[in-house]
Amino acid sequence: MAKYLLKAKELFDEFEESSLIQVSRADNAIADQLAKIASSIAAVRNMRITILSSDRAAVEQYVQILCTNPPPTSWKEDIIRFLTDETTSENPKEARAMKVKAARFVMIEGVLYKRDFSKPFLKCLTPEKTTC
Repeated sequence: MAKYLLKAKELFDEFEESSLIQVSRADNAIADQLAKIASSIAAVRNMRITILSSDRAAVEQYVQILCTNPPPTSWKEDIIRFLTDETTSENPKEARAMKVKAARFVMIEGVLYKRDFSKPFLKCLTPEKTTC
């Protein structure tokens, strides 16, 4: 910092007319950031840096995942249960919602179909039976 000040004074004296004002750090944030970067580069300049790269990971690690939870239930299981057994939730709001929802479906020979106004019944499939 002392060398910087000495150099600044030398250059300052070379001008015919000059003035010196202090700028607060808040108003000079960009210059402050540049000074920090420059000081970090100067420290690295004299060091030797070796960069190694590899196609493989240095430590090979295998992870085994066990599924302990049952598979998620299909959206249609609650509707099928309501249509076959008429079992509902203890909560009156949920029971009413299920009754309204199930009114749009019908069971024919153990298969769930959705009623539609102008089309034939639409067969309800599980996600496993659908293809993209």
